[in-house]
Amino acid sequence: LNTTWAVGGNNTNPFVIPMGTMHELSAYTHQQQVSDTILHKKRIAHGVMTSVAFVLLFPNFALLLYIVPSRRTVPWIHAPLQLFAVLLALAGFGVGVSVSKDLQELGGYHPVIGYVAVGGVVLIQPVLGIMQHIHFRKTGTSSLYGVSHRYLGRFFAALGVINGGIGFHYATAKNPDIPPASPI
Repeated sequence: LNTTWAVGGNNTNPFVIPMGTMHELSAYTHQQQVSDTILHKKRIAHGVMTSVAFVLLFPNFALLLYIVPSRRTVPWIHAPLQLFAVLLALAGFGVGVSVSKDLQELGGYHPVIGYVAVGGVVLIQPVLGIMQHIHFRKTGTSSLYGVSHRYLGRFFAALGVINGGIGFHYATAKNPDIPPASPI
């Protein structure tokens, strides 16, 4: 190393920072900067995937049980399509968590409600549905699993739809250039 080319302050102690150049240090000194374009695309992806899952797929795939009444509807139509909707909701959830990290808003009301809604459709609903299906195959009757599965499904779908509206309100407050047609 050729230290004669080194440039520095006029102090002999290299660990002294002159008062004029001192910067305010924060807890987020190592935070990652995300471009506005990438953040915008992630917000759109999150909004589209979760909206499609909660507004269209979950309710319509549940109605298929009544539209196509058959003993094969649950294992061959309802369950696989709902699994697709769950995977789409999980993908939207993952993108949403990424957006929340970028905005440092992991504990906001919209993300927390999203944790509950997605957690319910990912963890609770499949277990209750499978338990009801096993019970129904043994007895041919409904059970508390089925009733819970139906009503919690309605609750989680409604919670997801409501949280979508909250999310659009939340996004508009943080980013006023969102087109008015998006929430509609």
